[in-house]
Amino acid sequence: MKKLIIAGPLLVTLSGISAPAAAEPVTNWTGFYIGANGGYGWSKDSTTAAPFQNIPPFLGQTLLPFFTLSNPVNGAVFGGQLGYNYQIAPTWVIGVEGDFDGTGLNGASQSILPQPFAVRAPGETNGFSAAENVEWLASVRARLGYAWGPSLFYVTGGGAWERVRDNYLLSTSNVVGLFGSSSAGSATATLSGYAVGGGYEWKINPNWTVRAEYLHYGFSGSSNTSIFAVCTGAPINLVCGSNVSSSNHNVDVVRLGVNYGTSALAADMPVEAPPTGQPVPNWTGFYIGANGGYGWSKDSTTAAPFQNFPPFLGKTLIPFFTLSNPVNGAVFGGQLGYNYQIAPTWVIGVEGDFDGAGLNGGSQSILPAQLAVFPGVTNGFSAHENVEWLASVRARFGYAWGPSLFYVTGGGAWERVSDNFLLSTSFAGFGVSGSSSAGSATATLSGYAVGGGYEWKINPNWTVRAEYLHYGFSGSSNTSIFAVCTGAVCGSNVSSSNHNIDVVRLAVNYMW
Repeated sequence: MKKLIIAGPLLVTLSGISAPAAAEPVTNWTGFYIGANGGYGWSKDSTTAAPFQNIPPFLGQTLLPFFTLSNPVNGAVFGGQLGYNYQIAPTWVIGVEGDFDGTGLNGASQSILPQPFAVRAPGETNGFSAAENVEWLASVRARLGYAWGPSLFYVTGGGAWERVRDNYLLSTSNVVGLFGSSSAGSATATLSGYAVGGGYEWKINPNWTVRAEYLHYGFSGSSNTSIFAVCTGAPINLVCGSNVSSSNHNVDVVRLGVNYGTSALAADMPVEAPPTGQPVPNWTGFYIGANGGYGWSKDSTTAAPFQNFPPFLGKTLIPFFTLSNPVNGAVFGGQLGYNYQIAPTWVIGVEGDFDGAGLNGGSQSILPAQLAVFPGVTNGFSAHENVEWLASVRARFGYAWGPSLFYVTGGGAWERVSDNFLLSTSFAGFGVSGSSSAGSATATLSGYAVGGGYEWKINPNWTVRAEYLHYGFSGSSNTSIFAVCTGAVCGSNVSSSNHNIDVVRLAVNYMW
């Protein structure tokens, strides 16, 4: 009986102590955070070319046609975010976040246009190429989330901005005493709009989170330019060209992110102690993860002319030329690997990775007409390159120091490259008239990847890393562009080479 009398108050006391703790949030989300993200985006711009000229239309037709092009634009994104959360109730979180992503969203198209005038040599055409690159995306957004244990489900929305760059080449052929030429133009614009979306975030430990999210960016406005002087005439020059406008720049993005925050108290979530008797920490085991970063390269494009008759006065209809084209943009993908700790401070391993890439670049060149007998007659060439993906299988050798791992890595690598070209020739005299023709080439190249990095254990199962890789590739992508001259068979054998790439990237891994 005495035991029951004593135990009763004790149980009441213990229950009174434990009750408030049960009402506390399992995870505290209040505080500042900073992090990195990477993912993939897609869009579909619309390009409109409206002709102008300093003479009235002839028979109701202008020298250049009115036309529109729809250009798919896609690629990787990579950047960072900074934000603040405030937990207003055990299950509700509000916050604000700003982010900035460099992007590799790009696309290019070439169009062969009919010569509007009926009086022309057979096979005469005009040519137009358009290449678009979304250089960066940024937003400032509010967030509203529902917390459930270490999970946070949230919706988000706010203002957004993007930087768009467009490059064009417009070429015309000759029309009854008017002699064609080529001209290049470009336009850049910073557009404003909105971003809305949602996602899921999960606390790895009191200070680190990982997330997956979707954002839709809506933008108004367009990038505009006028391309002049693409027609020449005798005895006076004729002014004509096209007013070019690129619009419909909405973008959709899916991306993964990792954040470091000041939000949590140490008591919010338990941190597992390493198993006794094991190195601190233990790096042995499989891992899988995601990465994102930025890559750069500089390809070389060579165009070697061919024709079905001997050179005239030592010259071919189309010149031999080379272009150097900067190629850069975001990368995003994943990796899978295995580490083995051979001593307390040494780690060996193997890793395979695959990254979608948005490395791209384009250039336009106005070339002299080799055999032209009239002033102002030129040829045009445009080249656009896109590195679609990168992959590698590499060995790793690292030095472990506490939760840190410094490593070097090297192995085999592969890349997928696509190139698009437009070649236009103008009237050259001697019964040879100009036209335009497009060509493309794709190639899967093999080579090597070497580099190194630093990896840090957040807890026994999660790591973050920063690394640099240099990819070296041999081979080239090649194509032949035919039928760019009427009255003769001619063209250019086009080759794109020097596809070495340098990449810096961040990654997060889960180990088991």
